[in-house]
Order: sequence, then structure tokens, then C-alpha cells
Amino acid sequence: MHPSSSPWLTMPKMSFPLTIRSLGIFPNASKPKSGLSSIMPDSRGLIELVNKLQKLFQVKWTWNTKNRVAQIVVVGSQSSGKSSVLDGLVGFSILPRGSGTVTKCPIIVQLITTDAGKEEEGIELQDFLEDGRSQDYDEVRAKIAALMERNGGAIVDAIIVRVYSPNVVTLTVVDLPGIKRIVSYGEPSDLDERIVSLSRKYINEKNAIILAVSPANYEICNSEGLLLAKEADPEGNRTIGVLTKLDLMDEGTDARGLLTGMSKDVQVKLGMIGVVNRSQKDIENNFTEKSFLSNNYGDLIGQNGVPFLRKRLNELLVQHIYKCLPELMEKLEDMLKQCNKQLAEIPNVMTETDKFLIQVLHRFENEIKKEIQGSPRTPEYHHLYGGIVIKDIFEKHFAKDMEAAEKTSDGSMTPCVCNNFYISTYGILLLDGTEANYFAVFRKLAQNQIHHIEGPALKCAERVYDEIMKIADRNLAEENDHAFKYFPELRQLFKRVINRILDGNLDEVKKQIIEYIRVQSSVVFSMDYKFLQEIADLRRKLEKELYVGDGENSSDNENEPGMVKLYFRWIKSHVQDYIPKLVADKLIIPFTNDAGFGVALKVSVMKDYKTLIQLPKTLWNVVKEI
Repeated sequence: MHPSSSPWLTMPKMSFPLTIRSLGIFPNASKPKSGLSSIMPDSRGLIELVNKLQKLFQVKWTWNTKNRVAQIVVVGSQSSGKSSVLDGLVGFSILPRGSGTVTKCPIIVQLITTDAGKEEEGIELQDFLEDGRSQDYDEVRAKIAALMERNGGAIVDAIIVRVYSPNVVTLTVVDLPGIKRIVSYGEPSDLDERIVSLSRKYINEKNAIILAVSPANYEICNSEGLLLAKEADPEGNRTIGVLTKLDLMDEGTDARGLLTGMSKDVQVKLGMIGVVNRSQKDIENNFTEKSFLSNNYGDLIGQNGVPFLRKRLNELLVQHIYKCLPELMEKLEDMLKQCNKQLAEIPNVMTETDKFLIQVLHRFENEIKKEIQGSPRTPEYHHLYGGIVIKDIFEKHFAKDMEAAEKTSDGSMTPCVCNNFYISTYGILLLDGTEANYFAVFRKLAQNQIHHIEGPALKCAERVYDEIMKIADRNLAEENDHAFKYFPELRQLFKRVINRILDGNLDEVKKQIIEYIRVQSSVVFSMDYKFLQEIADLRRKLEKELYVGDGENSSDNENEPGMVKLYFRWIKSHVQDYIPKLVADKLIIPFTNDAGFGVALKVSVMKDYKTLIQLPKTLWNVVKEI
């Protein structure tokens, strides 16, 4: 099948550029600050709108916004009855129970009212959408517990739970881990600090309604939930209090002052609502919240209890959403601009797969060629780069290493050379077979010195290898080519092909260098005219010294080149000329020649194109969500 016709590349249908109207969230949207009532006239639809945005913002993509949508955030101590309040709002238990810290991350609970008999009831988890809605609450609790253990139980990522039922009020609440001051055995020592930090992160948002849960049988001034709420909302303008465990208060005491707002200890402008969380024993004894409130707070029964709490939270959330909606729409417009910008960066591989791949290949090849040839990626690039560095390796580093090799080897053999100056030099002048022993000495000295060249030659090849790797890595960076940002598999394939070519060629270069040096050291021979002329000059000089005197003074002059040094310098000049050519042929030319690594890349890419150009799951989910 031709790549461009593959059915798996079908994109969700969208109109570009994206707008609030095109998203279908606000069907009648025109301007962010006008006509809000006509955009979303009913409270249920308004909260479901916020749920959509909340779901969208949960996707880990490019929208790192500190501004959350309007939501109710539940805070309180671990023993305040916070989870029981949430279960009361839902109508049944959905959260795992146990000892220690059970709620280990934010849980966003979206309650969605359904029409009885018209829509499937059940619970849906964001991370298990493929499983559909479930009515097995034990299974749901098990899945939530498993999700909370991800990342080693770190309290970071939120879990979204959607409850569809005709028996719930459309509402969205965020349940946070309970605040605790004493860490249990086996828990991180800083868990208390992390929970408080997470709570602050959520309640400090001005779009958040704070639901501070406090036990009525505990000193209200020490309520962890209220203390934290007051820190984030000093005036209490967006804080509502919930008193739990009314039935457990000491005999002769009540919470009437708190529930009526007459108490000076706590000032929350959205009110204080009392609830009674039933235990299993209460259920068995037919003890109800309504009966308790009727017997103890009969005049306040209409403003307390879980049913009233549901209704009140729904009203507050709707009012808060309307209040925040203009700003929310402005932020949504800004985020859509970012979205359009990033969607424009996503390569159009959906209908032109082969064309896209060829473009990426050519772009990558050209950028590497340019750098190797000495052109920087940008005019602002002020560092040594690419071809300039390689030229520097050949002309400076390699030459310097070769000079060091000559000095090192000279130093190790200086006594021998000086003491046997006439033997090693005069002997080489008598290559007529009668002075074979002298020639053997010369050959041994020459071979020892030539072996010192191998290290600098190998190091030169390795330096060029490293620089080409750096060039490739720079061009594979996400910020330099968006194709590698959105298609990491493609980037990894390019990297593998380059590594394979360079590693194989470097091994071949090293083998040839070692063999070349071996040949140069094993056979002492030359037909080079310049070298032979220098040898002849040296011979005449030595013969003259021998004729005039014993040559003792000249034999100690290390500045005058002897036979070994002349031969070494001649070999060194050939090596310095040959090694850069060899390295360039094996490591550089394949990346500048049209028939080089580009062919290998094309073969590898077109072989596995289906795997290479699949959008990452998170990005694909965002595109589908939009």
C-alpha cells in the first residue's frame, strides 16, 4: 500500500484555525465578554462545559497553564470525614478506604445528571476510557487505588472520575489528600509537607471554591481545612465550610452558632453546612441524617444535610462559573492560539506521508552538509562549529599531538642515539651489506619512534567522529526540527542509522591506521628524492667530520638531526598528509556525498514508515479531544 493512502493516518475532522465556535463548546459564542446567558443558559450544561475543559487541560501536552477552570476543592484533615462527605455527594462509596494515607493524589469527581432510562448509568475513569462505564463499584475502587500508586504513590497527577446517574446533582469537586501532621510508618518523611503544598496549589487559584471540612467534635479553631482556607482566602469570599460528625459532639454542646454564622470563631461568607456521616452500624440501626437533624436542629434542617449541600454546591459552582466565564473565555482564546500555532507545526503526514518523509530527510541532510562545510545553523551562533572544528582537529590538534610524539620518543632514546651517533648514522651510510649490524640498530630505533605516531593518528579519527556526532545531535534536537519533536521514533531511527554508519566507519579507519603504521615501521625504505638528498648531505657532513677529527663534539649536538630523526620526520610528514585524507574519506564524505548516509536513511525510513510517523499518544489524544 502506498504510504500516503494508509487508513491509520485518519485525522479527526477539524476546521482551522481553531476557534471557540469551531470547538463546539460555545455554539453561539461570539465575543468573550458578551452574551454569556445565551451561550450556556442552563446550569447542567454550564458545569458539563467546565468538565470538558477540565478533561482537556488534564492531557499532558503543551498547555502548562497555572489557571484552572472553576471548581470546588475539598480540603481537610485526614480524620475530618472528608471522604465520607464526598461519598455522600455521590450517593455511594467510590473512594478506596484503609489505614494511613489512602488518597495519594487529587481526585476530580465529575457528577453528571442523566435522564433515567435514557443514558447508561455508571462510573467512568479517565485512564480507563476504553473500558466504558462500570457499575461495579468494587472494581472502580480497585482501579482508583491502582492509579494512585503510579509514580511510586507521588501526589502529582490527578485522576478524573465521572459519575453518570439520575440521582446526582451535576457538580464537580476535587478531593485532595487529607492533611496530616504525623507521618505513618513506611510513608515518606516529607509527606505532610507535600500534601500541604499540593493543597495550597489548588486552593490558591482564584477560580477555586474552597470546601473546608472540619469535624464538629474537634476544636474548630484548630481545623486544618479552615486554617489552610483562611491562608488562601483571608476574607472568606470563596470558602464554604462543612461540619461533619455532628452526632459525635459532647453531650450538652452543639454547632448552632457555627451553622447560623453567629460564631465569631469562624467567618466564611458562603456559609457553614452541617452533615452526618453514617457508619455501617448507623445504617443497620436505620439511623438517618434527616432524623438526627430533625431531632437536634429542627429549625435549621432546611439549610443542612447532604441533600442541601449538593444543591448549595451546585448553585455556588454555577454562580462562580458565570463570574469566571469572561476571563475563562479569554484564556481559552489564548490557549487556542497556542494550539493553532502548534498544530501548524505538526507536519502534514496524514495525506502526504511519503512527501513529508522525503522533506525531513532532505532537510536533515542539507543541515548536516552545511555544518560540516562550515556554515552555522544561525548567524547568532558564535561558537566553533562543524567544519571549522574538524579543520582545527586536522591542522592544530593532530599536528600538535604528532610533535609531542616526536619529543616523547626522542626523549626515551636520546642516550642511545648520542652514545651511538656514529654507529647509527655512519652505519646507515654503508648499506652495502658489510655493516648489517649497524643497520639493524638503526632500524630498531626507527621502528620504536614510528610506533609513537599510532596514538595521535587514532586520536585524530576519534575527535572527528565525536564532532560529527555532535553535528548530528544538534540537527536531531527537537527545537531545530519539529518533525523530531512530534515523531520521536523517527528521531531515534535517524540516530541509529548515523551511529551504525559512524561506528562502522570508525572501526574501519582505526584498522587502516594501525595497518598503515605497521607497514611504515616494519619496512625501513624510501625512494623519496628529498629524503635521499638530505641523507646524502648528512653523509658528506659526517665523512668530513671523520676526516678532520673524531667527531666527539658533533656527536653531542642534539639539535643536529641524525639518521633516525630524519627518517622519522619523513614518515611523520607522510602520516600527517595521509591520516586526514583517510578520516575525511570514511567519516566526513559519507555525510556530504549524495550517495552517502542519505541513502541508508531513506531505505530505513521507508521500511518502517508506519511506526515512525505515528503521533505520540498524548498528542493524538489532544487532537482527537479538540
